[in-house]
Amino acid sequence: MQTRESKRNKPAVITVAGFVAIIVSIAALLIMFTLPRRILRKTADRLLPLIEQARRCAQLEDYDGAVSALASASDIVKEESSKLDIIVNHSYVTELILHTETALDMAVFKNQQQLASELDAMLVSLQAIVKIEELSWSTLL
Repeated sequence: MQTRESKRNKPAVITVAGFVAIIVSIAALLIMFTLPRRILRKTADRLLPLIEQARRCAQLEDYDGAVSALASASDIVKEESSKLDIIVNHSYVTELILHTETALDMAVFKNQQQLASELDAMLVSLQAIVKIEELSWSTLL
């Protein structure tokens, strides 16, 4: 007959199901921590060339080219906004949307100075969103 003391000193045995549960949990945590960063990086990688294209077009007074680039950027921002709202504070996403739409309006109205200002603001907003996620990631490590 086993005593309480002998039961307590038994080594723990991990079952196959327990091992699988641990592996699945670790995989889920890795995905949970890396997916937001990937989404933000992908969005930034899609937007940055369009912002630069719009800037080049505006400098050359090719406002149709700037409108085209900014319309594409606006579509991306709208398409990604629901994901971005989950990852970062809504106000940062709203700011990016506002600057994108204003830049598009300035390109339509051929206001080069205000367009340049809004493109700068778009870059700052986008960089802030990416930086926030980088900071939250680094605090977890």
